[in-house]
Amino acid sequence: MTTAVSIAGAVHDITEFLARHEPFDELDEQTLAQIANSTEVEYFPRGEVIFPQSAGPLEHVRMIRRGAVELLDGDEVLDELREGDLFGHPSMLTGLPTAFTARAAEDSLCYRMPAAEITPLLTRPGGIRFLAREMRHREALRARAPLATAARLADRPAHQLVRSRYVETSPDSSIAETARRMVEAEVSCAIVRLPQGHGIVTDRDLRARVVAVGRSLDAPVETIMTTPAIAVDPGQPASEVTFTMLENGIRHVPVIDARGNLVGIIRDIDLLASEESHPLSLRREVQSARSVEELRKVASRLPSVLVGLGDAALPGGSVSRIHATIADAVVMRMIELAAGAEAELKVLPIWIATGSHGRRELAPASDLDSGLTWPAEVDAESEGAIRALGSTVTLALADLQGLYPDPNGETAASSLFARSRPGWRDLVSRWAAKPEMDKVPIFLSAVLDGRALGDPEWSGEMLAEMSGDRVRDELARWLLRLALDRIGDRGSMRVRLLEPVRARGGAINLKDALQPIVDLARYGGFVAGSGLLATPGRLRAAGAAGVINPADAELLAEAHEWFTDLRVSRQLQQLREGRAPTDLVSADALGTLNRAYMNDAFRLIHGVRRRMHERL
Repeated sequence: MTTAVSIAGAVHDITEFLARHEPFDELDEQTLAQIANSTEVEYFPRGEVIFPQSAGPLEHVRMIRRGAVELLDGDEVLDELREGDLFGHPSMLTGLPTAFTARAAEDSLCYRMPAAEITPLLTRPGGIRFLAREMRHREALRARAPLATAARLADRPAHQLVRSRYVETSPDSSIAETARRMVEAEVSCAIVRLPQGHGIVTDRDLRARVVAVGRSLDAPVETIMTTPAIAVDPGQPASEVTFTMLENGIRHVPVIDARGNLVGIIRDIDLLASEESHPLSLRREVQSARSVEELRKVASRLPSVLVGLGDAALPGGSVSRIHATIADAVVMRMIELAAGAEAELKVLPIWIATGSHGRRELAPASDLDSGLTWPAEVDAESEGAIRALGSTVTLALADLQGLYPDPNGETAASSLFARSRPGWRDLVSRWAAKPEMDKVPIFLSAVLDGRALGDPEWSGEMLAEMSGDRVRDELARWLLRLALDRIGDRGSMRVRLLEPVRARGGAINLKDALQPIVDLARYGGFVAGSGLLATPGRLRAAGAAGVINPADAELLAEAHEWFTDLRVSRQLQQLREGRAPTDLVSADALGTLNRAYMNDAFRLIHGVRRRMHERL
């Protein structure tokens, strides 16, 4: 029979014990004492079930102080936990029933801690790393358990993540009535039913769009709702839901099926159990930073966030997209903070992410290519302040791993890459008409990869300048020439990339290995008229338009995915080991299987390039 013991006088002992075990070993004494004060001590005699399979969701987590606890699937014992092991947290965090039965294997003493104290802890870097290892271990258990049905959290479909409550209202309901219903139901959002689609009002909207601006509470709720609500499909995995929240800076996302039916709401808190949750927390901290120095301190955690995503077995492409989205948030907040210190600045400039950042294909060793733009109607003094701001932001990013600027000068601090919007259009138009000029195709390739943060129209305008009747075909020809002639800046890479890797110990540059695929995709996307920036999307658009053989386009997309995964995973491993990430890898370090895959990929690239060469 379970016995609960008072902790009076035992707080010090609990604190000392917790401090010796993950994920508590990174906490300060005050935080540990706070957790210890809310901890209950439980005793379970041998054979007693602590909680059964499919119970819950649990509202507490337990740690074994003394004794042992078995985890069972049905009648099969899958694992035995010992002193210092935590259990019950997957159910507590996900709000789902328990995947296993927990039973005392011997007389055991446990600490029981409430969710309110433990959930914030498990969203810190140390907690994320702990969860990642735990989840991989639990997945190994599930693989041995035919009756277990819970899927990996990163792959869990959105409809399984729905657990947050909400209220529904009509667009003509007053703000006061909607707010009252939200308070009474203890929810943080209201869904507005519209004739076509849905709108959403969150507690943040009430603060920012009502209280902060003094809006009348009698106004209809449609005056403050966001419409259409940014939504996800029921089948989208948790990793994609996370990316949607990150990219759009939102904390609530409706799940809407193909017929337009509302399945439910997912809040960022619902993803806290997922290894992807930490980027959401980091993004919120980025947005809340009150100074450039505070922001730099927050942004310095990016490498540990990326490692946590890798520990969660997220594909390299997904890690890259989240990396780029966090980079977007850091840069935009850096501009806001730096602009606040510039008295002469009357217009906030727009940052242009180019290269791999623009394509959202960053790796831990990547640098950020960038540009800057602003409206035409600014005076000389304001333009000077804008250019100075570009230099300030570039300098502030200089030593931040995963965010530092391009060392070759393709940055917003350069006069070449900082121009008014008409200035950009004029330059791109003139250069598109003379693609034979030295480095023009390379410059225009950077522009084609450009993505103006917060201004989606910029990319379309630049593409239009390159797509006129007079310049399009000739420019396409030079982009193809670039794709066929350039495989990296060093001539020695040419042979290495086009021939199978046979020489033991030969170094391979994984970024250069990706470059011919990126170049072919950029050419194919341009000719196909696609406004897509990501390499796989460009390839598939080129295949659909017949610019590249559809089978070749699909194989190149798969090769890009494989190289990206290899590149990102290797660099994350370097970060784990405390080393600076690099694109260089020796053939020996790849292993036999990866060398075979790489040989096949090189042959594929060489074959496609040879067939594409006939177009010239």
